[in-house]
Amino acid sequence: MGEDASMFNFNHETTKSTSTMVIYSPGAEINAVSYEGFHVYILSLTHEHLLHLTQMLGMDKIEEKLRDIDRVELDSGQADVLRTQLKDILADAASLEHKVITTEGKDLLLNFVPVKFLKAIGEHIGCAKNKVMKEKHFLYLEVRAYMHTHLYEPINIEKIAKKFNLSERSLRNYFKEELNTSPKQYLTALRLTKIRDEFQVMKKEKGLIEKTARKFGYHHMGQFAKAYKDFFGELPSKTLQQG
Repeated sequence: MGEDASMFNFNHETTKSTSTMVIYSPGAEINAVSYEGFHVYILSLTHEHLLHLTQMLGMDKIEEKLRDIDRVELDSGQADVLRTQLKDILADAASLEHKVITTEGKDLLLNFVPVKFLKAIGEHIGCAKNKVMKEKHFLYLEVRAYMHTHLYEPINIEKIAKKFNLSERSLRNYFKEELNTSPKQYLTALRLTKIRDEFQVMKKEKGLIEKTARKFGYHHMGQFAKAYKDFFGELPSKTLQQG
């Protein structure tokens, strides 16, 4: 429910809290519809994948518990964060004209989003007493999600570290240990991959390369062309020709 909504009715019970998470029990029919202030998004996961995520979170009993409840009242701040992150990720998935989605984008939708919601539910129904995934790992998932959904903005590693109350050294150590890269290289790879994806589905037109590069924060075309060729082994114009 949007932060500006007034109320909604579910299972013949009305709530006026914008921090309420509606719960459909496993296997139930989703019969909600979107209207102004209340938007319905459906993300489908295989049962095997859901089991993998819940086991990773130490929430093996969650399906059983969810059958007995139909809503969870979140903290207002927690609800705001979830709402904002979902908006950012969905906006990112829908931002490209041709609906191109990267591997990292799929990872956000299939792993980060459900983990965030499962974790929020578990905290309020006492279902994650034995945590398997460390809180530190959650934080860095947040960092990666933020990078992915703010590629169009002038973000850099210093700003990202400050936003998440981390030192730049801690950020660098995490990316090196988990992904064998630096946060700067990771951010660059995300941006260049997004640009390449757009090139591969767009028709060649005058000024397209410069327009797309500038959208992702590259304002010096010589530096952009070099970075692109170093990363993909070909110039942007070559990618467009192949597309």
